[in-house]
Amino acid sequence: MENIVATLITRAESHPDRLLIDAPDGALTYASFFKRSLSIAERISMRGVQRGERVAIVAKDYVSCMTSLFGCWLSGTVAVPLNLSLSTEVMRELMRDADVKLLVQQGGEEAPDPEIETLKYIELPSRSFIKDPMVSMNGSEDALILFTSGTTGKN
Repeated sequence: MENIVATLITRAESHPDRLLIDAPDGALTYASFFKRSLSIAERISMRGVQRGERVAIVAKDYVSCMTSLFGCWLSGTVAVPLNLSLSTEVMRELMRDADVKLLVQQGGEEAPDPEIETLKYIELPSRSFIKDPMVSMNGSEDALILFTSGTTGKN
């Protein structure tokens, strides 16, 4: 059974010009989505984040969030998306609870935790730094940590 990352790669190769996302913040084909995601994966890897380590994502729009998620998975890291409406204090606590090594952040806001390295979401062309995108993940590897309302244990 293919995982979601392998499926994306297969579709980007077989149907590169087919529309994948049509959202208010932008439309992307399979190929352009894969290229953006791979660019993020490369930048995560260049920051020294290792397979299985956690990367927080704070994005203002759907396209940035989704390409960052896939960027994490292509680099072998665990995505930790955080709600943009959370206070800086709550974001900081959640990132520390999840043992986040890097924050992928869209926009010019101040990072919620200065102790965690921040990667600003800026499109860069892919340079094929990732030699083997993580298509070999198995069912026992973490891919996503999702905090929902009530999961912080705080009132």
